[in-house]
Amino acid sequence: MALTDSDRDLLLQTFLTEAGEHLRTLEESLVALEARPDDAELLNGIFRVAHSLKGDALMVGFPRIAEFAHGLEDLLERLRDGALAVDADVTSLLLRAVDVLRALLADRTPFRPTSKPRKSRSSRRAPAPTPNPRPRPSRPRQRKSP
Repeated sequence: MALTDSDRDLLLQTFLTEAGEHLRTLEESLVALEARPDDAELLNGIFRVAHSLKGDALMVGFPRIAEFAHGLEDLLERLRDGALAVDADVTSLLLRAVDVLRALLADRTPFRPTSKPRKSRSSRRAPAPTPNPRPRPSRPRQRKSP
């Protein structure tokens, strides 16, 4: 059964609402983690929220958000297994990651099949020069007044 435009819109709005809640929860929990760096349950909760955001983003067709959330999960896993310690620098980095996720969410591209895929940065490069380019007409330079 194919989704209708109305179904897609509802799915998108649900995702955006839940993603906003996830980001608020992450922010609040990270501030609490800074005050309680040894709180394993708090850290596990933060991991679960990042994991949910990743899965939700994949489900509705936002791979950039999912990929970034996956990287966040990797960092959180290193904190959970003790490979990294929770300190002010790490929590600051995690809070900046939430800001990046928020920006990715704001810069979303609808997942409708009719939308054109976004070009990667590498595909936006200037075209290679042609062997015999036509000369451009020169424009007289205007002098700046003193």
